[in-house]
Amino acid sequence: MTFNRATVLVIILSIIGIIILFTSIRIPIGDTITISLIQQKGKISTIDTPIKPEFTTNLSVSSLNFPSENKMLHHKDIGRLGHKKEFFIKATTLMDVKEKGVYLFDVLSDDGFRLTVNDQVFCEYKYTRPMRTTTCTIPLEKKEYRFELLYFQKSGPMGLKVYYKKQNDTKTYFVGDSSAMITFQEPKQ
Repeated sequence: MTFNRATVLVIILSIIGIIILFTSIRIPIGDTITISLIQQKGKISTIDTPIKPEFTTNLSVSSLNFPSENKMLHHKDIGRLGHKKEFFIKATTLMDVKEKGVYLFDVLSDDGFRLTVNDQVFCEYKYTRPMRTTTCTIPLEKKEYRFELLYFQKSGPMGLKVYYKKQNDTKTYFVGDSSAMITFQEPKQ
């Protein structure tokens, strides 16, 4: 079989197009957290502001890692998500604790949040703030738990990252990233 220049050019351009397509599409692997992005109809003043959705976007992510940003919400795996102000994030996952102990959950947020495990509030920051860390100390038995985090963004800079580690350990993990201590999976509908 012989190829002329036009055929070779088409093949090369097709290969380049396929490479560009596959490198620009982010396909999350191992998503363990269900996220509801809730654009609020009206203003949010605290974490206790009643949620009145203008619209809601549901998605799955691999970890609670929404890096600091001045203009728009983005996730490290997905990219920009379009939300700029007056929104809530409700994150839900199942934690299967493999090692009993006291765990520290560090919540870095700009603005407020509420962290619950099996519907029990363990810590929260109710108001607006610049990016700051709140450490939640949670004793966990060897069993499965429902982890939920409610976060709100009023306006301005934003960000949300949640880490965990066993008390007295030095290595931290993002919530959603499984370890020998805790494995995560999306909640069943």
